[in-house]
Amino acid sequence: MRWLIPRLGRYHADHPHVEVTITTVSCVVEELRGGVDVSIRRGVVREDVWPAHRIVPVLEDVDTLIMSPALFARQPILKPADIAGHTLLSSETRAGDWANWLDAAGLQHPAGAPRQTFDRFHVTRQAVEDGLGIGIGPLPMLDIDISNGRLMTPLPDIQVPRTGYVAVVPRHAETASLVAGFVDWLAEEARIAIAKPDLQACNSVPP
Repeated sequence: MRWLIPRLGRYHADHPHVEVTITTVSCVVEELRGGVDVSIRRGVVREDVWPAHRIVPVLEDVDTLIMSPALFARQPILKPADIAGHTLLSSETRAGDWANWLDAAGLQHPAGAPRQTFDRFHVTRQAVEDGLGIGIGPLPMLDIDISNGRLMTPLPDIQVPRTGYVAVVPRHAETASLVAGFVDWLAEEARIAIAKPDLQACNSVPP
């Protein structure tokens, strides 16, 4: 949602005759039963489980600490230990994100730290933007929120690699088809996102 939708305007500008309809589903089984040209999934999707589909890597991501600039102004985080006293916001769909980040930061897992858990990450992201606490979020997924000042990454050098996103495409889709072209466009957008100047570093501390 935070990465693809802001880029669709560029695709439509170059392909005005193509309509892209986006549907969200909670289970890969349902979307692969039919009616979907391309499925974008986070994590590992095995080709041996879906032999009629090919798996195309699209975008790798990393997790890092995120917070709102307003909260940073009130209670800045300049080093890992500064998270003490902040509410840790997490998502049920991204279990383990805090544990992994704390390990990468060389911190003990805080037993009594205030916490708030939401069901999905987009809700957690909104809570972070609203200053309810600090969270762990993916880059480059949140580049647009960082560049427009809604979020910031106070410790951008502490990152946890993730499995990233793949496109699941029916094998019968021809390589010259609109489906294949759209997947190629996704991969190119991902390449550009990774190659561009480091947004999280230049936005790590508000002016």
